[in-house]
Amino acid sequence: MQLEPLFREPHAARARLVALCSVDLKSQGASNVGDEMTEVSQALGEFALEKDGLILFFSPYSVDYSRNGYAVHVGWRAPEPLLSERVRLLMKLC
Repeated sequence: MQLEPLFREPHAARARLVALCSVDLKSQGASNVGDEMTEVSQALGEFALEKDGLILFFSPYSVDYSRNGYAVHVGWRAPEPLLSERVRLLMKLC
């Protein structure tokens, strides 16, 4: 599964997720997260759906110069206006 089908506006949602993940990754000490955030955008891909949001996984070396992997939790409220109707329905059922 890819991220795009979860959102009505995939490009806007990707930009929102990149911004949210970049802040979180910087707070976790990821050394390769700069102002352009291209590393984060390119690394978006692996994720898990949870009842309260998405967990985005960043593999080693994708956003850091070490072998550390990172995970960022993004609650459903953050990208809520951009969510597809199917995801909104799932949120209500959970």
